[in-house]
Amino acid sequence: MPKKSQCLTTMPRELEDIVQELGRRLRAARLKRNWTLADVAQRIGVTPVTLGRLEKGDPSVGVGILVTAVWVLGLVKEFNDFLSAEHDELGRGL
Repeated sequence: MPKKSQCLTTMPRELEDIVQELGRRLRAARLKRNWTLADVAQRIGVTPVTLGRLEKGDPSVGVGILVTAVWVLGLVKEFNDFLSAEHDELGRGL
């Protein structure tokens, strides 16, 4: 069995909350579209169990699965906007 990354076992509570909120928002987006867990999982290419883990905020789910879910749900622009330089206050100040 592969060893879990230390960042997953010692993640600060604040980050756990963020990952869980991200999962809740992905789930809400899926439900607004009236798509089942199985439908979206099939489109992403994962099992419904894996997608369920993502929606529950499991930080061990791969980033590739996350971004594919974002794409399938049609949220790429919003995700990209979130990562834009205008939201990087520290970076702008440097």
